[in-house]
Amino acid sequence: NGAYQTTTGITASLTLFDGFKRVYDVRAARAQEAAAGANTLSTNANLALSVKQQYFAALAARETEAAARDQLAQAQVQLALATAKLRAQTATRSDSLQAVIAVGQAQLAAITAASDRANADATLTRVIGSDSPVSATSGGLPADTTFTIDSAGLARLAATGPVVRQARSTVDQARNQARSARAAYFPNLSLTYGRNVTGAASTLDPFGVNYVPSGQLRLAITLPVFDQLNTATTVANAEVNLANSDAAVRDAELAAQQTLVQALTALRTAGQQQATQNQAIAAGEENLRVQQQRYQLGVATSLDVLTAQSTLTQARLAFVQARFAARTARAQLEALVGGNQ
Repeated sequence: NGAYQTTTGITASLTLFDGFKRVYDVRAARAQEAAAGANTLSTNANLALSVKQQYFAALAARETEAAARDQLAQAQVQLALATAKLRAQTATRSDSLQAVIAVGQAQLAAITAASDRANADATLTRVIGSDSPVSATSGGLPADTTFTIDSAGLARLAATGPVVRQARSTVDQARNQARSARAAYFPNLSLTYGRNVTGAASTLDPFGVNYVPSGQLRLAITLPVFDQLNTATTVANAEVNLANSDAAVRDAELAAQQTLVQALTALRTAGQQQATQNQAIAAGEENLRVQQQRYQLGVATSLDVLTAQSTLTQARLAFVQARFAARTARAQLEALVGGNQ
């Protein structure tokens, strides 16, 4: 009769030392997770900035339309006045013709402003992904008042903004990856234990076999001698990646400072422009009132009134643009500091 040989075994292995490769791999993974979290904050901040910019653009278009309607109303008042004076034979036909042209220009400006507002509202609807048309209103927005800017505080927040944090986390990841790559130069120490049972029988009955147990414990040290420079190549690539990440952090920090300076400058400039244009609007309204009265008395010409109307309209449009610039600059500062505000 032939004999059947049966062997059953189990082996367990434990790495005792690998040059701290696994430690650096874990740290690199955690840094990657932190970078992903910062990237999420940065993406959300940029999305919010895009929505705010389009919202403010739609709001500026609505305010521009209001200014155009005021311009049309003023032109119609001047046309009625010029027509009345023409009938009373206290003005020339040239005055009424100039007023008619001014009304036509104001109507065209109103139509253009209405079209721009409709386009801005359509773009806003698309940006926010609304199924129904939306429009911008000034309700809920902070008042356009002068406020103190803490430049030093904003600089600290910008230095720890989501973009900078993402770049710094990427450096931590690259640094630990470089350390993990250099770990291949160290010896590898491992412990292995195996347990076997062997038996022989003349039948295939597993319960009739007399098993003989055996085991072994092995301590192994592996030292890399030559791997065709694969480790050296991996280490060099990791160090280059680390150098690039360091440069990216520096660039992100400088970019944050640049954006901060630009936004602060734009905000201060726009604030001053709003104050100036507010005064210009008040002066323009008073000048228009005076010129209209002078025209009624026959002291001023129709051209004087039209010039005053044009100056007032330009002041109103400049104020709308200055307010839009201030709102946009403030939104850029909010996006820059991200989750730190």
